[in-house]
Amino acid sequence: MLVKLVSITPDPEGFIAHVARVSNPDNQSNPDYVKLIKYLIKNHHMSPFEHAYATFEIRTSRAIAAQLLRHKSFSFQEYCLSGDTKVTLKLPKGNTYKRTLTDLYKLQLHPNQHIKRNGLPLARIYDGKEFAYARILEVFKTGIKPTFKITLDNGKTITGTKEHKYLTNDGYVSLEDIIGLKLLGNTAVMTKRGIIATNGIPVYQSIDWMREQKQISIENGTGVAGIAKEAEVSYHTIRKWLKKLGLCFTKLEVAKYSKVWNKNVFGYKIKPHTLETIERMRKSAKHGKDSNLWRGGVTRSERLQIADWCSTIRAQKLIESQYGCVNCGSSIKLELDHIVPVYQNKELAYEYSNIQVLCHNCHQMKHKLAKDSKSWRVTKGHRLTIEWSEIVKVEYTGEQDTYDLHIDHETHNYVANGIVTHNSQRYSEATAVEPIELRKQAEKNRQSSLEIFDPIIENNIAASELIKAHTENSLALYKKLLLAGVAKECAREILPLATTTTLYMTGNCRSWITYLNLRLEEHTQKEHRDIAVEIAKLIAMYYPTVTEALNNFNDYKGGFFA
Repeated sequence: MLVKLVSITPDPEGFIAHVARVSNPDNQSNPDYVKLIKYLIKNHHMSPFEHAYATFEIRTSRAIAAQLLRHKSFSFQEYCLSGDTKVTLKLPKGNTYKRTLTDLYKLQLHPNQHIKRNGLPLARIYDGKEFAYARILEVFKTGIKPTFKITLDNGKTITGTKEHKYLTNDGYVSLEDIIGLKLLGNTAVMTKRGIIATNGIPVYQSIDWMREQKQISIENGTGVAGIAKEAEVSYHTIRKWLKKLGLCFTKLEVAKYSKVWNKNVFGYKIKPHTLETIERMRKSAKHGKDSNLWRGGVTRSERLQIADWCSTIRAQKLIESQYGCVNCGSSIKLELDHIVPVYQNKELAYEYSNIQVLCHNCHQMKHKLAKDSKSWRVTKGHRLTIEWSEIVKVEYTGEQDTYDLHIDHETHNYVANGIVTHNSQRYSEATAVEPIELRKQAEKNRQSSLEIFDPIIENNIAASELIKAHTENSLALYKKLLLAGVAKECAREILPLATTTTLYMTGNCRSWITYLNLRLEEHTQKEHRDIAVEIAKLIAMYYPTVTEALNNFNDYKGGFFA
């Protein structure tokens, strides 16, 4: 069992007080709210507490998860986007490309040979600092639901449900809460300004990233070169963007990490190169066979003739390779490659059997490993970080099929239509079972149980041993069904209710008070109480005044947070 706080309203108690003082605007910004919150709780004025939210990630058994879903005052992860939403993807050995959620769902149902062999492609995610890629565990079709299209100030658009969450400065927040979404008939209305994270910009174009790296480079003495190495771009690119962002190193900052080369040195002059010197340098440079990059081969005109010949056989080669890279199976950006390079054997330049189909990435990697002159052209691409964009328009787009992904990454997000969105966690991988504690049933209270015991069931075998064998057999059968091609939602039907799962549970402060008041009760089911105890500890950290007030009034079973 695991309980983790995922998201919470910033300064939740201050916000509750701000809402409570709505009738007295002049006093809304008063930072002293302790007495007010205690007064509200003592006199049961609970409506202001409905505006401060907290989201918890709960890992428990399927049986307890099913019971948690019955708490109707909470919302659970139902994050859905329209089927035409495009996800940024990458094959393990390939370039980036985009596919719609509908296409990914169909691909999951009817996978091609590459997908069967390697699984679904990697999806672009934001790891908290920059963009990376993570494995797609599953594509969900989440049903027909009301959807809303938002437009950002940078032109990006996305369509999803009001519950779908996007990355904001306050963490992942639902669209409904980001813009205060209201639906008047068939007209969607924004009641407040909302800013969310989008696909991003190169890290060196981010003023926050550059400011941080500049300070680090001063401390470790690497200067502009250190920033360039970290950003994986040239020295001159960093110089240009330091100037654009107004972050150029001052003489004092440079002096902090470098020695002044001409300090106490006199009697020298710095002169530019003369034309004669420049010409002599040019003539002395190594060209052709004398160059360090020379690997042998043919002249430029001969290379062009070989390229023309390759274009005539390209279609036939693609058909023979079934439109896939012979190395990794990718069908993205395919190129023809000489198995034996032309510079090694010119006689094989026009040999049909010496030609193979490679994707761009594998083609470049082959030359890099061979230490070919092409290796200097291979680049890693830009490191990207988020860019904040404002939602400027919202439209109600009616009911339509919706989809979502489950991403194998602790940040639980992916990039859709260039926007950072939260992913579903409808199911966890069935790899573990919650330990089962056998207790005697209480005689009077059906929701309660007594001391732990392990009865003998049959043939002198204890119940715990039979349960262990049953769960191991169930998990083994589940894995066999998946290997046989059975859909996950069908295979899960045979799993025991003790199988672990993960869900998100979101509620306002008033709902959490009611939940804890019920589930911390001494006679409630022990597994529920264990979860409630962990939630109560976290609530007490972020709502200290609320916690103190609840503990002081018997109406709320005083002391249950202690």
